[in-house]
Amino acid sequence: MKFFFSYVLECIFCSKSYFSRIRTSINQRINFQCQRFCIFLHSIMDKKNTIMDSEKNDNEIKLSQYKISSNKNGIEDVEFELISSELHIYENAISEEIRSEIDQRIEFNNERLENIDKEIDRLTSNVDKVDVCLSVASGFICGLIDSLYVGAIELDLENGTNYDDRSKASLIINKFIEKVAKGQGYTGEGRLEGAIGYLERFSPVAQDNIWKQLGISSTRLHHLEDIAHHPTPMGLAAAICVSLLQVAIFTDKDGKNHLAKITGIDKKQLVNTWLPIIISGFLYWLSCLALKKFTGRELSEQPKYIRVLVKVLSATPAIIEIAKIANNWALHEVSDIGGSKNTAGGGMGIPGLFISFMKEIAMFPPFDETNLNAVISDCYSKNKMDFRSELIPMMGSLGKQIVPVVLNEVIISGFYFTTRLIKQYKLNNGWIGIDWVKVIPYGNRTIVRMRTISSGVFTAFDIADAAIRAKGVDTASYIMSMALRINIVGVGKFIFAIGNDVSMGLRKSKMRRIRSGVLTEQIKLVDAKFLIKQYDTWVAAKDAELALIELEETAAQSIQQVAQIWGDIRLNIKAIVLPDDDDFNKQLDIIL
Repeated sequence: MKFFFSYVLECIFCSKSYFSRIRTSINQRINFQCQRFCIFLHSIMDKKNTIMDSEKNDNEIKLSQYKISSNKNGIEDVEFELISSELHIYENAISEEIRSEIDQRIEFNNERLENIDKEIDRLTSNVDKVDVCLSVASGFICGLIDSLYVGAIELDLENGTNYDDRSKASLIINKFIEKVAKGQGYTGEGRLEGAIGYLERFSPVAQDNIWKQLGISSTRLHHLEDIAHHPTPMGLAAAICVSLLQVAIFTDKDGKNHLAKITGIDKKQLVNTWLPIIISGFLYWLSCLALKKFTGRELSEQPKYIRVLVKVLSATPAIIEIAKIANNWALHEVSDIGGSKNTAGGGMGIPGLFISFMKEIAMFPPFDETNLNAVISDCYSKNKMDFRSELIPMMGSLGKQIVPVVLNEVIISGFYFTTRLIKQYKLNNGWIGIDWVKVIPYGNRTIVRMRTISSGVFTAFDIADAAIRAKGVDTASYIMSMALRINIVGVGKFIFAIGNDVSMGLRKSKMRRIRSGVLTEQIKLVDAKFLIKQYDTWVAAKDAELALIELEETAAQSIQQVAQIWGDIRLNIKAIVLPDDDDFNKQLDIIL
């Protein structure tokens, strides 16, 4: 019995150093995990307050001794001893608020990733071989219809203006000018000259007479050579350039381009023009900042209606200013469409769509090096091919040109709708559960890509047909003849389709970059949650260590009590009067 208690006491007292090593290891691990988590948390969360007291961050673990030896297998063993400074356990270092915020951000990022994946899928082209083949076939068939049915625009460039058509157009245009002038406050009755003069005063343009100062145009040609007088999108862009930059764009009959700086600039008017545009930029930046602050999402990640609403509202001041410029430009175009106030109903009005379009093409290489500009100038000034001469033929031709373009659109949309509806029906084994968003031919890159392919084939066929059928004695006349056979509506549709396809591709790239950023943050947040679990594990180990210490103390106290009781028993037994027997006493001493 004595040996047993001695063994127990030896084990307990020898285990003090073992418990001490466990306690030191646990303390070190808890503090290490806590510090590691707090440093990591700072790297992924915008927290201005410090999670841990900086004065308690100076704990160090130093390597005091080490020895390297090789074992029998040739592997080096490293023996080392760690000496640590006083360690502290930080109470509530990882609060419930932080734990809850991490969980909320993980859930929020999961929703973001789901929405981003849907948007990326919408912006991804999923055309297959059947889609491509039918798009090509549709473009080819509609191109053939355009070649056989539409033909060329009925403008006689060689013999000049059809005066019957010009007279009909003049009656329509003169009434239109008077109606517009009255709508702007003109009170004259039946006087075209007064209506034109009123509109010229009501809607002046800065570059109207600058050609006289610089000598870059003439009275008969300045409506043609001033790009801002063209009734085309490029003409509107040139007018906006005049208003914002005070620079006019001219192209003379020799093909030379001129950038004419407007003199006598009204600085106050220029400031009033630019101020709404600056305000729009500021509002857009502020809106993006506010959405990021309160929702945690970029503008591109917001629902479509929010994106549209923010862009429209922030751009409203700039839109209003651009609309004012466009309105002034349009009214001035109306004043010039029927000639000047001195030659009302006669003279040279603004160029028509075809002549304007050809003049704009002739601005750029390699056409500026040919005699195309001279041919266009002759058609405009000598043959009097202005807007009134083009109106009747262009109205009839554009009506025909729309037919194959619309037919091409109907074929592509109908095929897409039918094939996707069949796929959804098979996927859902019936009509219930059909995803109509994937069936309707709108708003996804697959249908946009099909339209791009079909309109591209249509335009290529149309241009090839025009090139084969065009006639001309020289390069310029050949180009003019070829241009008359090109379907302008089809070209516009093709340009629009390419722009839509490219914009979707750019948006997809942007969404992929956003997704990579969200995934990176999500990985860090999950790592942070893992560190919290590690921290909780070592805190639980700390509780176990405290229980071991309590067990050690209880065991030591129990051993002392047992030893004391056993000593009392030994003394009491010896105090009992026993027989005088040596053998008996020897056995008793052995037991005690």
